[in-house]
Amino acid sequence: MCPDFSPLPIIEKNEQQFKQNPYKKRGRGLILTARNADSFEPINKNKGVKVVFYKSAAEFKIHSLGDKEITIIEITEGIFAPSFEEKLIAVARNYLHTNLILDFSHWGVSVHSSAHSAVVIELNDLYEGAGKK
Repeated sequence: MCPDFSPLPIIEKNEQQFKQNPYKKRGRGLILTARNADSFEPINKNKGVKVVFYKSAAEFKIHSLGDKEITIIEITEGIFAPSFEEKLIAVARNYLHTNLILDFSHWGVSVHSSAHSAVVIELNDLYEGAGKK
C-alpha cells in the first residue's frame, strides 16, 4: 500500500528548507509546479496531484524605480488565464516594501478597468496594510 502523499505540507516544508539552504538539490520540482500551474489540486485522497497549465499563462515583467521605492508590475501575458489574479497577488506580495503600479498598457483598450477590479481592490487592501499604495 502506498503511503499518503499530501503535497501542500510537502511544498510548505520544502519552501522553508530552501529559505534556510538555497543550494539544496532536491525538492524544487513540486514547488515550481505548484507556483506555475494554473490549477494544482490533490486527487485520489492525496495519492497524487492534478495539474493544469494553460497555453496563455499569466506572465509579468517587474520594473523597479529604486530611488522612488516604486515597483511596476507589467502584465505581459495571460490576463484572462484562470490563475491570473492568484499569480498577480503572489508576485505583488514580494514587493510590499515599495509602492505598486500595475501596468495593463500591453492590453490596450480591450481590457476594461473593471475586468479585474476584485484583484485591484485586494492588492489595495494588502498594500495599505503594509503602509504603501
